[in-house]
Amino acid sequence: MACQTIGQCDIIMARYTPKLMFDARTLLNDRTQPLNVRADAARKLSLELEHWELGKAFYPIYDSEEEDTNLRLIVLAILAFENPAGTIQTLVRPFENPKVRRGALDILDKLPPVTGEQETLLIAELASLRGTLTQQEIESLPLDSGWKQILSAKMSARDPEIGRSCDAVNLPRRWGRDPRVLAFLREELRLPEEDRRRDAVSGLCTLGEIDSALVAADDACSLVRSMLAKMLGYYREESGIEVLKRLLVDNDPDVSKEAKTALRLMNQLEIPRAIEQPVRSSTLGQFLAEISLIQLMDPRIAAEKPDHKIEEGWLGEPGATEEEIASAEQRIGMRLPPSYRAFLAETNGFDDIGPFIYRLCGAADIQWFRIREPEWVSIYQSEPEEEDVSREEHLANPDDCVRFRRAYLSSCLQISDVGDSAVVLLNPEVVNEEGEWETWFFANWNPGATRYSTFQAYVESELKSIKQLRSARGAES
Repeated sequence: MACQTIGQCDIIMARYTPKLMFDARTLLNDRTQPLNVRADAARKLSLELEHWELGKAFYPIYDSEEEDTNLRLIVLAILAFENPAGTIQTLVRPFENPKVRRGALDILDKLPPVTGEQETLLIAELASLRGTLTQQEIESLPLDSGWKQILSAKMSARDPEIGRSCDAVNLPRRWGRDPRVLAFLREELRLPEEDRRRDAVSGLCTLGEIDSALVAADDACSLVRSMLAKMLGYYREESGIEVLKRLLVDNDPDVSKEAKTALRLMNQLEIPRAIEQPVRSSTLGQFLAEISLIQLMDPRIAAEKPDHKIEEGWLGEPGATEEEIASAEQRIGMRLPPSYRAFLAETNGFDDIGPFIYRLCGAADIQWFRIREPEWVSIYQSEPEEEDVSREEHLANPDDCVRFRRAYLSSCLQISDVGDSAVVLLNPEVVNEEGEWETWFFANWNPGATRYSTFQAYVESELKSIKQLRSARGAES
């Protein structure tokens, strides 16, 4: 089924030589080998590995824009053949190569509609999104109690519209191009609610339904037009170039900005060249300068930045004045730790510090975590106090992100916007002799808090992470 999508069944099903049987992984990753040998190695691995292990082995192939296009499609087809549902999120990735993007969508299109319990769950989820699912209907569904509890929780959520939006955006990533999903998204695009039209545009672009989504270019709501421009750029959909040129002069600045980013990503607008970066005297400033240079090498990051940041090679802002820092300290009622104070003096906010944090706050925007994200704090502190980690255990296990004291969340200062379900926090409950507060990278998927003795140590760790990420992708660090 999936193999026929790319016309490579004869390669994938080739007979194996003893050498292939001996070291398939090495052959798969050896770019000097001919395509049929590497494809044969991929097929052999599919017979030996579980799906999650296979995905890990294939990731360097399909993720690399330097890899052979046909091999990228072959491994995607194998993954889809082995586990259709588990491969949908991979198939809707933003592949830069248009042939890979089209091939991935073609594979996705060949996956059969879900049946059995999964079909029941999809129908129930669509009914929930439409607002027609009742508690009585949930109880009568032929699903296990766990799924029923999830569906019931969605109906009783504190902020159902936010939850509904997340579910609508994730719908294509869970169910792919199932005809019922496509019909739902087209239906949503005609509704009067602006947020539903916005989410429908996102879903249609995710699934490659660009012609259906392009009508949103004339939507009266700027949020919908902005989402269209963003998604066309995210997936580098060249069929949307003319629409993006129109949106480039949109009256709404956010729409125009997204259109500009998209056109840059598709090489329709030039990204400015960086000039020589000013020398930073402090160690922290040097770390931030290096992060800026590495991150701005990524076209996705550079494309969305103002020209002056690209030209300066600096993702930060002018430094905060002592008065601005003192005002922030007066507002929170505490003196900030030395290395974070030094950060604000160097740059009053900073973009893309790492892969999962998109914005470190300026002095005027820092706030207690319990105030900015009360529900997040409440969820983690819902368990009985006696089950929490003690202060002594917290201090004894600084490298364990799971064993941290949850009670400290109420005391933590949030110094970043929410990134990829992650934030950066300063913990005034743990202070060293230099007055430095413990710094947390806190994420739901972590799960928990990765802790650093100082804010500067956190920045140094992020620099190391992005260097490793670029190295893993075959780029110069």
